[in-house]
Amino acid sequence: MCRTVFAVCKRVLVSRSYLGGVIPVLLLFTVGFPVLNAQADIRVPPLHKRLESLGYPSDTLMQIETALGASDHTVRKLAVLLLAERYGERSVPRIKQMLGDEHLQVRIATARELRKLGDEGGLDQMRVDWQSLLRPGGQEPHDALFQEANAAPLADLMDISLVLAESGDNRGYRLAELTALNGALEAQRYRAIWVLTEIARTSRERLAQHGLNPGAVLEKVAGSERSDLVQKQLLGAMSRFSKELDPALLARVIRALASSPHASEELRNRARELEKDLPGPPVEEKTDSD
Repeated sequence: MCRTVFAVCKRVLVSRSYLGGVIPVLLLFTVGFPVLNAQADIRVPPLHKRLESLGYPSDTLMQIETALGASDHTVRKLAVLLLAERYGERSVPRIKQMLGDEHLQVRIATARELRKLGDEGGLDQMRVDWQSLLRPGGQEPHDALFQEANAAPLADLMDISLVLAESGDNRGYRLAELTALNGALEAQRYRAIWVLTEIARTSRERLAQHGLNPGAVLEKVAGSERSDLVQKQLLGAMSRFSKELDPALLARVIRALASSPHASEELRNRARELEKDLPGPPVEEKTDSD
């Protein structure tokens, strides 16, 4: 079975405007998702170490409180995560105050940590932020969002969609579906896969009731995606949630990756390793003579 590591999400090191022609680079962030990687011993540094590297010691509650008031939003976000990690449910009242933070990524991190602690108090703020990023009137985002110049709001919408999907609010489904197939940047498609996987984890009856078919989209992505990073993300999602996904969906996606003409030989081999645990005949390995 393939090994998993906490991986990175693509973020741009320049302004959130995603200036045309700037290539996104990888930044480690605390809430990682597993993807397949040959270097399985790589780990994201502990939260307190990351805060210390930014000049904020975090040995005491008072020090974390100081970090919550930092001018750098990255420090505030890390402080929220550390507060939740270290103090659990006792941190909920203080964390909730960060829902009013001026920076969207801090609010997203706050809402997600609250949900993990059993408090859905951040969902209303996420819905407000969702609407504010859509065009006036909150209608379906138009094609302009998929242009590289407008990548920042789409990336933010994917982050919010994930938080909502984890709580059963699937209003981001259609956008995630379009993004997984048409996102201009790997990071967008990468994130959309996780939104669709979260939605796919719900019951088949509920999906049918709402007319949702995330599995069909994931299967299509498996066969058409050309990015090795995004393919690894998809295979990692199938591996991580293998016991929670519909077995038929799991089999279709893994087999599509195992036979994808766009996947590297390494990734196809990893998919075949996962495929050994699936019911039914395996995908036959293609050779140059086929």
